[in-house]
Amino acid sequence: MGIDLLRVISALGVVFIHVSAPLVTHNMKVVNDAFWAGNLFNVLGRFSVPVFVIISGYLILKPISNYADFYRKRLTRILLPLICWSVVYLLWAYFFDHTHPRKIWDGFFWGKPYFHLWFLGMLMGLYAVAPLLSNLLHRIGTRYFAYAAIGAFAVAMGM
Repeated sequence: MGIDLLRVISALGVVFIHVSAPLVTHNMKVVNDAFWAGNLFNVLGRFSVPVFVIISGYLILKPISNYADFYRKRLTRILLPLICWSVVYLLWAYFFDHTHPRKIWDGFFWGKPYFHLWFLGMLMGLYAVAPLLSNLLHRIGTRYFAYAAIGAFAVAMGM
């Protein structure tokens, strides 16, 4: 029940972000009440993305007995929707936003077909390393895994 409630609250946070973004971007030159309301709701929703990443990490760091099944299940859940929605948004960009085909191809190739699909690409990266992290977690234990995570975070912050 706890994780499901976090998912619902986080989903509302993502809605806050997406609904409030136009209020901020369209009112940046003239700071008005809509700009401040948009910023307020945007900030209130910002917790949701890290919470979704944490939930995903928590759920996939369980012991993995069959790597082929693990990847097959995730590829059908993430890669297929990413490809399908990328095609939809790339066609949209070409026909309605008149985006140059080279820019469309670059966006697709570099995993940024449309700005809000970044999360699916990030999840694919998380799923790619999940078996390694899960194996490490279950070999060295939670305490040393936490130390390693803190160390990795510290190194990343220094870069």
